[in-house]
Amino acid sequence: MDLDILLKNGWVVDGSGNPWFKADVGIKDGHIVAIGRGRLGEGRQVINAENLVVAPGFINPHGHMDRFLHEDNAVLQSVMQGLTVECTGNCGMAIYTMSENYRRYLQEFSEIPVDWRTLQEWRRRLETKGLGLNVAPFLGFGTIRSSVMGEEGEGGERFKPTAEELDRMKALAIEGMEDGAFGITVGLSYQVQRNASTEEIISLTKVVAQYGGVFMAHARGGAGSTQEFIEICEKTPIPGCLSHATLAADRVSLAQMQNARDRGVEVVFDLYPWIHGSGKNLGFWLFGHQLMKRRDPKAWRFWNIRDLNDPLFAQTAEELKDDEVWLQVKKAAVERVHLLDEENEQRRRALETSGTSLKVPPIWDVGERVGIVYSPSHPEFEGDDTKLPTSLREAAELLKAPDIWEAARQIFISDKGQTLVVNLAPRAGGRREKDVIASYQVPESIVSSDASHYITHPRGWGSWPKVLQRYVRELNVLRLEDAIRKMTSLPAQFLGLTDRGCIKVGMWADIVVFDPRQVTNRASYKAPREYPSGINYVLVNGTAVVENGAYTGALPGKVLRRR
Repeated sequence: MDLDILLKNGWVVDGSGNPWFKADVGIKDGHIVAIGRGRLGEGRQVINAENLVVAPGFINPHGHMDRFLHEDNAVLQSVMQGLTVECTGNCGMAIYTMSENYRRYLQEFSEIPVDWRTLQEWRRRLETKGLGLNVAPFLGFGTIRSSVMGEEGEGGERFKPTAEELDRMKALAIEGMEDGAFGITVGLSYQVQRNASTEEIISLTKVVAQYGGVFMAHARGGAGSTQEFIEICEKTPIPGCLSHATLAADRVSLAQMQNARDRGVEVVFDLYPWIHGSGKNLGFWLFGHQLMKRRDPKAWRFWNIRDLNDPLFAQTAEELKDDEVWLQVKKAAVERVHLLDEENEQRRRALETSGTSLKVPPIWDVGERVGIVYSPSHPEFEGDDTKLPTSLREAAELLKAPDIWEAARQIFISDKGQTLVVNLAPRAGGRREKDVIASYQVPESIVSSDASHYITHPRGWGSWPKVLQRYVRELNVLRLEDAIRKMTSLPAQFLGLTDRGCIKVGMWADIVVFDPRQVTNRASYKAPREYPSGINYVLVNGTAVVENGAYTGALPGKVLRRR
């Protein structure tokens, strides 16, 4: 048999969870056409996989690469980890299947022309440019709700759409599903979406379910949020994945998920292998907040960081030395948090009267939940997953500053604007590495990243290698075959990707070849943008995108359609 690529003598971990076996894998016309121990044929390219693992390409159910696919279409931070499929539209935030008004709103924050509206138009634009991996698009509930009701302050703050608005939302969902979307996602702690009742969400998941789609949820947070996710899945009914959920840290939530599965509710969950959440420059918290109605352009630069040495950071640090400038910045920051607290209380009361049983969580305490991971002037404040980062409140006490804002100013100026922070896991009751491990040991858990292109968090550059390095090789708390299943066939099964996620004849040749003794995550909170090592080859649709650990320049990826 004439083959395009022949992988010889590899340890095949096929994605099913079965023990590895030694075999050759033959690839032709983008597909796996032969697997065996004997002579399969001649390959135009022969890859010696002796003592290397040959596994299905990794699938990320929860990432945020959407808007950046137009800028970095090779998606190297993903493919260098072994990823061959990225899901888009997560947390209810898609950049397609939207109204014309929402397209114009999106253009305000985009440096490229947003010259598409539908998913099909977006697919055509990306595939014309080329992609380094495959993309599985989801509809965004927040995008659809904003498209019809407007942003908060324009109508999106309302807790109930009119019948006509709900019909228009359903029409957009139908359009997107007919364009091949895999399902719908929500981000129920974010703007516009946080005002929706459970019943409103179910009205759209029912539309999606009619097309065989699935549901992924960034939960509302607080007591009852896991149960709300289960309620949506059960009442629709629809398969569901609870996003970035370290469920073993919460026995009640884990029991709720297990009980739901016992009742026949198809639910799974994903998580990234890190304790702390989203990374940013400290300047973000001086000029913005994650729950702001509108993105402040300056705050956005401190979160959506294209260059870790952006001149804006040092310039802002100089500006904050002026006491008058600082007083204005501090006053706005304090008022912003106070306003968000007031709005959240109104939201809590309104949701309680809507028939939803949720308890809306309070707005994060910035002093407690913002932790320092990089500070040139105060390295003693730095932390990671083994040493807890110093919180702003702790830093204020150590610096004898009058409050957290004055401490933040002092550190930011001393660091010349280079301070990096993360969203801290709560000191009491928050997740720890033992919870991450226990969560990955649950059969229904999937590896994910929750990463965007410009995030300053190691999850965007090293999540899959970290699982293979730390939890498989170093700590030996996961079997290699089980870890691979959580990265491949399990997410493929949930998504309905029947032709990917396993090493089987007839499947698309999305394949990763790596050295199980050498695969290493090199990204950290302090230096988050480092590629891993030990990932030797990555094949997407039968074309090598990574060879000998280096990018080949190939762009064979596609925007996939729900089958």
